[in-house]
This record gives sequence, structure tokens and C-alpha cells, in this order.
Amino acid sequence: MFLFRNFELFISETFYVLVIPFIFWCINKSMGKRLLILLLLTSYINILINSFFSGDKVYMAIMTITVFWGYLGYLSKKNINKITILILIAAICIGSNIFNNYSVAGILLSVVISVIIITLFVIFDPKIENKYNNEFTILQKIFLVVFASITSLVVVIFLRLESYSETSAIIGGFTGGILGIILEKEFSNYSVDGILIHRILRYLIGITIMAILFQALYYLVE
Repeated sequence: MFLFRNFELFISETFYVLVIPFIFWCINKSMGKRLLILLLLTSYINILINSFFSGDKVYMAIMTITVFWGYLGYLSKKNINKITILILIAAICIGSNIFNNYSVAGILLSVVISVIIITLFVIFDPKIENKYNNEFTILQKIFLVVFASITSLVVVIFLRLESYSETSAIIGGFTGGILGIILEKEFSNYSVDGILIHRILRYLIGITIMAILFQALYYLVE
């Protein structure tokens, strides 16, 4: 019952803003980067689908949960972890139907699309990653990220999508996040190994700096 009524914790923006940097800074940089790309790609696809197709709504909340936890389940080598994640996703889907009035068809459609996204990502990511890392210079990588971001934004403007501000935020998150990862690898390339308390402190310092910068930018815009 607690999980059903509080599943918003697992789909809130704050949750992923905190968890993905923790994974990147403290556990595995490659995993953190891939989860960031997957979630932003999923959000973008969700907006496009709901803008083009009528009928049962494809729920971003369900897609976010399925993609994030589903990909972690795929990476895990322990069956108990895979089973636990499946139970978690199923429980949240049921709770969203009972307490949030999500349609069954919409939930199933969201899960199916999410599974397709994970499958395609798993198939093509290694090929793209290998070419991207071995054949492109840092300037070419930056150009590709900026080009992809501008192209995505042009699509939004050209199609006159209603969720313009939300989509722009997703594209901005992709641009800033991936450029930051590229520059970190090129000029810092720190290791996530070391004493756990040191990794946690590094994470807390990073999150604090991010929060200060965010608040500063917020007040400047206001």
C-alpha cells in the first residue's frame, strides 16, 4: 500500500536529479551516462508520441520507471535483482491504475514502448559508443551533441508541439549533461574508485554546488 500511494517518489524529477549524479560520481560513470541519455530520450519520445497519436495516453511516469529500472535489471547479473525490479515495476503500474486512474491500455502501451527503447539502446549503443570514442575528436563530439540538440529543437518548433517548454528543458538537459561528461573525460577523467565515504562526500559537494548554481540562475532569470 505504501508503495502504491508513494510511487511518485520513483518518477519525480528530484529523484533522478539526485540518483543519476550519484551513480555517475560514486558507482559507475558509464552507467550514469547511459541512464541519463536513456531517460532524456524516453521523455522526448513520450512527448512526440502523445503529440502525434490520439487514443490511450502514453504515460511518461510509467515509461520513466520502466526504462530506468528495466535497464538496471538488464545490467544486473543476479536473478534476484531482476525479479525484484520486475515486481517493483508491476506494483507501481498497478498502483498507478488504482490510485491515479491510469488506463490499463495506456500503462501496457507505455511499458511496451519502454521495452522497445531499452532493446534498441542495448543493440545500438555499443556500436555507436565504439565509433564515437575511437574515431571522433573532442571538437567533433561537441559538434555532434550541439547538432543533435538543435535538430531536436527544430523538430519541436516545426511540429508546433504544445509541450514546447518541457521539451526544451529535456533538450537543454541533454546538451548540458553530455557536454559536461565529454569535458570531464577529456580534462579530468577521475576515477569512481576509492573509500566509500570519500565518494559520498564528493557527491554531496557536487550536488551542493549544483543547487547553488541553480538557485543563482533562477534568481537571475526572475
